[in-house]
Amino acid sequence: MVKQVWIKQLWHRCIQASVLKQNTGLLILALFGLFLPLNRLYSSWEQLIRLENNINEQQRQTIYQQRLLQSLEKKAKNDLLTPQSAALLSQINQYVQSSSVNVKIQNAQWHFSSSAVLQLRMEGDFLSLNQFITDILQKFETLRLSSLKLFKPDENLAAYLTLRLQLTKE
Repeated sequence: MVKQVWIKQLWHRCIQASVLKQNTGLLILALFGLFLPLNRLYSSWEQLIRLENNINEQQRQTIYQQRLLQSLEKKAKNDLLTPQSAALLSQINQYVQSSSVNVKIQNAQWHFSSSAVLQLRMEGDFLSLNQFITDILQKFETLRLSSLKLFKPDENLAAYLTLRLQLTKE
């Protein structure tokens, strides 16, 4: 009941007010009536922008992850370290150790990047080194000679050889 009396008093004051005050009051009511929907619209617009930014960021991350996955799949396809190639590497290592009777292996080391590469440093006479290279390349057809450096530093019979053999796909 107190509310109804208060509303009636407010209504009478509005009616008895000047035209300028009435128009100002109506303008304030209209602005207040427009403010709430505009505020909701602005909040929704900000939320839409945040969601679009999140979607764009997730799409960028997805594209990055897809590229990374493709790169890893390509590397896995090109990777020589399959169980078969691991067994072949073991056979090559055993052959290098067992056939080095006439040559002295100073260093034998595998490097893995885009393919498996065996780097050997050996010492021996020229014919023994030549025979070793010929034998290993004939026995393991998947090995390719990628570099060869031969040194004969003095008049003694020993020659020094640095050899790089690359394992290719079968």
